[in-house]
Amino acid sequence: MIEAPIHAISMRVTLLFFLCICLMLSGCRQESTTSSKSIVDLDTAHHTFGIKADDPEIRAAIQKAQDLFPRFDSAFLGGRVDKKETMIKVKYRDDDKVEYMWVGNLFKVDGQYWGVLLDSPRVVKGLKKRDTVVIQDKDIADWIYKVDSTHYGGYTQRVILNRLTPAQKARMDTATVWKFAD
Repeated sequence: MIEAPIHAISMRVTLLFFLCICLMLSGCRQESTTSSKSIVDLDTAHHTFGIKADDPEIRAAIQKAQDLFPRFDSAFLGGRVDKKETMIKVKYRDDDKVEYMWVGNLFKVDGQYWGVLLDSPRVVKGLKKRDTVVIQDKDIADWIYKVDSTHYGGYTQRVILNRLTPAQKARMDTATVWKFAD
């Protein structure tokens, strides 16, 4: 197992903060009859959301994040980002189930991103929160980085946050602290 760089220890407080606001897509179910504009399986206690697997807005957000990933890569490698507030959302599979989870404490070795799993898997077996994982490019579903007080990326986050009702946002009070630039 590769150990995370020393700055991992200083990130614990930041990671706890992100755990409160990190949203993941879990257990996507195609059989749901809920509208594609709605959130399925809202779990505010764990700050997780289930989204239909065929949701067109989420699919478009994932495609945009993948298309614009070179922007993330350039900012990360250029040292312009606050690495404490930089994450990649990764797609994980377990048989026919899919779960999207955030990975933080990122570092890049030989062209490959590695990081620490920030979420506790609900569907995928064999992984646990705080595991060090390798990120396959094909599995990148979203990314967020911060420069000064502005966040970039977070395309799936924006879709999810826009769908929350005021009552849901109140229960997820930290979900509105993101200030996206683009």
